Amino acid sequence: MPGGADREAGEAKEAFRRIRESFRIPDAFSLWEEYRERLTGCVLDEGRAVPGQRLPEGQSPAVDADRSLAVLGAGAMNDLDLKRLAARFRTVVLIDSDLASLEEGLRRYDLEASGSAGGEIRLLRGSLTGITEADAEDFFCALYTRSVRSARAGRLTPERFLADSLELLSGLEQRLFRTVEAFQTLLPPGGFDTVVCAGLHSQLFSLLTLSWQVLAGSLSEQVFRGPVPAEPVLQRVKEWNGALIPLLDRAVLRAARRRALFGFEYDPAAPVEGAFQGLRDVQGLSAGLEPADSLGLSAEQGLAAGQEPPVRLSHLTDLTWPFSPSRGRYYTMRILDLWKEDVT
Repeated sequence: MPGGADREAGEAKEAFRRIRESFRIPDAFSLWEEYRERLTGCVLDEGRAVPGQRLPEGQSPAVDADRSLAVLGAGAMNDLDLKRLAARFRTVVLIDSDLASLEEGLRRYDLEASGSAGGEIRLLRGSLTGITEADAEDFFCALYTRSVRSARAGRLTPERFLADSLELLSGLEQRLFRTVEAFQTLLPPGGFDTVVCAGLHSQLFSLLTLSWQVLAGSLSEQVFRGPVPAEPVLQRVKEWNGALIPLLDRAVLRAARRRALFGFEYDPAAPVEGAFQGLRDVQGLSAGLEPADSLGLSAEQGLAAGQEPPVRLSHLTDLTWPFSPSRGRYYTMRILDLWKEDVT
């Protein structure tokens, strides 16, 4: 019946809205003040004042020549001081899938008008995976609707729910970026002097994963009276990360004319999904284990005897990120500051 279908769709959208709202951390801006100042200092190359950094002799390049900065997954800028960045860079480009959060960040810093802090500020909305927030919502609503109808017909089982989940994920998988070139709309080659990508890798599919876990948990309690096996879904997302993250890292390096600053949650005892793959990949690139194809170098050129790697690690800094103190969630953020070779 049309009325029932409309009601189910409305319930699904409202449930997704609540899940999305749960991503917000109350008082994040105030709770992250020290972390924000230290991470901003890393971007501004003030690392000498940051405890825990490692500064090899002769590897402290100046940032004076930087003209443009891109921040990936910028959100409401709770973890970076936008006013300080805008005062240093002529152009600051904030990139996120959530335009409302970007606008919230501008209002917080009283920077609604571009250039009010001394430089141009631009907002770019887009996905860095190929799967948009609207796609994640469609996935959740479709799975929710199928589950409700199957439950009413007495046909819903954990096995059926899992099969429906994997089928819908397979449809989403077709949207994933599969080449470095797919990122060009947001990350054009050589588009920025500096690119910052901190805390992003672990969040690439977090909304999709959390929405599935919430629905699976609700059905486990109310319908199945037992847990739904989550491993097949989590394994699928892990495979997506494994395929996408190396492409993202190379797109970041290709977009950065001079410098790319990456930040990952670092916990060897309990690796964070997404962050673990990203850290391993970027460390390999900075060590010259694999040349970045996006820099225009062949494998033979990049690994030629005696040749320096295409990018080099200038700073490695560990910061404490009080992600959600009320939940006891603190992360060590490992910041890798990579510079292009032979750039003046």
